[in-house]
Amino acid sequence: SLADDASLDASALAAAAGRAQIFNATNAPSSRLIFQVVRNRPEVASIVATAFMALREEAASWTEMPGNLSGNQSWNMLWSWSKPKINWADLNVWQKVNHFQEARQLTRKDNLKRHIARFRNIPGKLGEAFNIMPLTYTLPGEYVQFCTEFAKGYDKDQAGNMWIMKPAGSSRGRGIFVFNDIGAVSYSEVVIVQRYVDRPLLLDGYKFDLRLYVLVTSMEPLEAFTHRQGFARLSSERYTNDSDSISNRYIHLTNSSINRHNPNGIQQESMQKDGALPGGSKISLEYLEKRLKEMNIEWDPLWTKINQVVLKTLYAVQGQVVASPNSFELFGFDVLIDTNLKCWLIEVNASPSLSRENQLDYRIKDAVVRDTIRLAAGPSFDRDALAAALARRLSER
Repeated sequence: SLADDASLDASALAAAAGRAQIFNATNAPSSRLIFQVVRNRPEVASIVATAFMALREEAASWTEMPGNLSGNQSWNMLWSWSKPKINWADLNVWQKVNHFQEARQLTRKDNLKRHIARFRNIPGKLGEAFNIMPLTYTLPGEYVQFCTEFAKGYDKDQAGNMWIMKPAGSSRGRGIFVFNDIGAVSYSEVVIVQRYVDRPLLLDGYKFDLRLYVLVTSMEPLEAFTHRQGFARLSSERYTNDSDSISNRYIHLTNSSINRHNPNGIQQESMQKDGALPGGSKISLEYLEKRLKEMNIEWDPLWTKINQVVLKTLYAVQGQVVASPNSFELFGFDVLIDTNLKCWLIEVNASPSLSRENQLDYRIKDAVVRDTIRLAAGPSFDRDALAAALARRLSER
């Protein structure tokens, strides 16, 4: 199931708060909720640690793991940015880790393409339902098929035959470029080439896509929550699909890590003209909804389409990601809307950026992290009581 309506989100958070009150009913120090944040990225680790401490004002009394405690039996929740160095088989029932094993089946671009293609290639309406990603090829393995398809488009419209190349394992716009000349295809690693969506929905003439925060709390059965706060990420120069502009990354790419370097401030002034919270090249989904309504585009049907893309994506990889009761993960889904209001999956990001550079980042990312902790927190256990029970069982053998 995909929990995406306001009432369900509210009930889920209420249930989480109720669990927290139960957890806090005992004052035994050995039953307190303990978190550990892997601090290999100190500037972001402090954001997550601050979110845990902020929740102490609610019912749940989170405490950072003291230095004198060690071993997997100590913490209730572990938050890391890379593959956690743990033995999954040794985890206790109350422990939660913010990663799924084999989540790369979802977040690595060539794996994601392969799994969605399995469903897309099913004949009939089921296959049509999984037409959620632009036509994509993995190179070098599918180079011949790509050349065949490129030639078809070249014969019809040479200048408009636009594709985009991305390294399969990179993020934040690294190594991405748009091309319409097959001679530009060059690579030293596995890459994907994807048919470029050349008629995107525009906002004040600027291309944009959506950064959605999706919390997966279970893979089997599938349970996920799309946060209602997220971003629309905008390019920083007005859109054109003219072939002369094909190399201009500020036109064709929406990554904020790229557009923050563009000295052109026209787009930011345009987005903030009616008091929107400053967010660099990003705006909130709330503000986007307002602007789309001004364009006579209803938000609720569009939001339903967006969540259908999220659900189908997770369904396509469900059998490939190891299901563990100890796992949860926050993913960054990037979705593009075209002029026909069709929603296209662009990619899924592991450990989406939580760094805060402006007021909008603070408001949205802090809320996302806090709600993630609320929903993902496991049950509380009295460690001393459990140790005593285990010791008693052992002595009875």
